[in-house]
Amino acid sequence: MMTAAGYTIYVTNLRIIGAKSRKALGKAMLGSALGGAYVGGRLSRDHNVQKPTDLEGKDFEVKRDKVTGLELKKRSFFSRGHIVINQMSGDPTKILIADKKDFRRIVELMQAFRPDAVQVL
Repeated sequence: MMTAAGYTIYVTNLRIIGAKSRKALGKAMLGSALGGAYVGGRLSRDHNVQKPTDLEGKDFEVKRDKVTGLELKKRSFFSRGHIVINQMSGDPTKILIADKKDFRRIVELMQAFRPDAVQVL
């Protein structure tokens, strides 16, 4: 599981699930309101999370055999990083990644999930 500002990504051996995270979004908004620049959330490796099938706020779910490509772009001084999940259906899913630590962890997760489909830019 990877949590970023307002978003959580669950990766199992069979699928990738994206869900909106109110808790992470609240922290991001609070940081913004206090004048700070919130650039990402801390990663969580909590194995006691609820089952991905029971998630509230589930935004998408992509099965492993339906993934045709995983494009990961590092954050730079001028732009945020992202992951683009390309699917057989032709409908890509893009998620912004603002924190360098989050990026490194998501690269590890995606390489474990589907190493032949990962492209790091």
